[in-house]
Amino acid sequence: MNAKIFVVGIGYSLLSQNSREILLKSKHILTSTRLLEVFSTYHEYDMVKDQVVLIDGVENTMQFIRNFLKDCGSDQCYLSVLASGDPMFYGIGRRIALEFGKENVLISPELSSIQIAFSRIKEPWDNAFLMSVHGGPYPGRRINRYEVDDIPYFLSLYGKVCILTDPVNNPTLIAKTLCEYFEDGPYMYVLEKLGYGDERVVEGKPIELSSMQFREPNVVIVTLPNLSSAPRFGLTESDIAHKNGLITKDEVRALVIHSLKPPPRGVVWDIGAGSGSVSLELSLLFPELTIFAIEKDPEMLALLWENKRKFKARYKIIQGEAPEALSNLPTPQRVFIGGSGGRLLELLDFVSNAHPEILVLTLTLLENLCFILNYFKGKGYLVDITQVYASRSKEMQGMLRLSAQNPIFVVAGKRS
Repeated sequence: MNAKIFVVGIGYSLLSQNSREILLKSKHILTSTRLLEVFSTYHEYDMVKDQVVLIDGVENTMQFIRNFLKDCGSDQCYLSVLASGDPMFYGIGRRIALEFGKENVLISPELSSIQIAFSRIKEPWDNAFLMSVHGGPYPGRRINRYEVDDIPYFLSLYGKVCILTDPVNNPTLIAKTLCEYFEDGPYMYVLEKLGYGDERVVEGKPIELSSMQFREPNVVIVTLPNLSSAPRFGLTESDIAHKNGLITKDEVRALVIHSLKPPPRGVVWDIGAGSGSVSLELSLLFPELTIFAIEKDPEMLALLWENKRKFKARYKIIQGEAPEALSNLPTPQRVFIGGSGGRLLELLDFVSNAHPEILVLTLTLLENLCFILNYFKGKGYLVDITQVYASRSKEMQGMLRLSAQNPIFVVAGKRS
């Protein structure tokens, strides 16, 4: 390929000499409507305005580049794409480099909106968690790695979070979400239209900002001065909201998590999640895991939400009965079945067809144990069975005795 694609960040400072030369020699300069408003204020705009092509939407931009490269043939030709701030920070630069090859792309970054935002409130950002809930242009929103509902989790973990927003996942929604998870503590900054002549910084507690409207584009920074010292692992049954003793017991839960051998990132299905004790501790231990807690019982669903808010946990609650409720979920790397609702064979067939690396179940009945053992062998799984038969200390007349718990089988199947 003789063509070169230049991705040039703009927004907050004058163009560098290198960026200016790039734009001058480009046959076309692609820009969105919003960025054209910014670029038109640059001194260089009058020099290159005849080369500017107004095009909105990432897919439209990518198709224009494909057509341009096809038309170029073997000729040496140059194309520039304007981007906001740093094109490699949740920007179009990543997509262009991935599709057209790093060797054919030159990135010329500007300061990012994140850098500008933290400088405006005079806060360091080397200890902040950075995330984007920006769904991209309309229509055709992309699926984000993070959601607004994840913000309380990362805030409680890091104490400082910066969020790239959009008109749907906006500061008002973020403020309302924080109010659901925190009674007090978080402090918000909304930085509107950074780099524009009418930029503005609005700050306050989430409850104060939850009824306000904000101008686009904007960046949100949330701080939490006093981080919790609560354990990330080792929660007890008394810590977790549940009913009638229906919870995966502490000792069993620890073995289930160990048997799942959770990866640093990936997808986990927790089927028959109940009050969510397994999803809860998995979430607290592994920030980058995407955990789906599937439950059909309304009372249990209420407990799932209660525990999620109490511990600022990061798991997605799916209301419905498995296996039907699993149909639209992403492919799992790990699956835990804590309850089957009498549909164990249907569940196993569905889950087996999803090809998780490890499937773990908890069982009490010997008949189910024999069935599972034969099923796993028939599917070619390597099987590991552990019986948990724990006794806990219990005080009696000022002394301690051991009180036995019901025995539970933890069965792990691993694809060979």
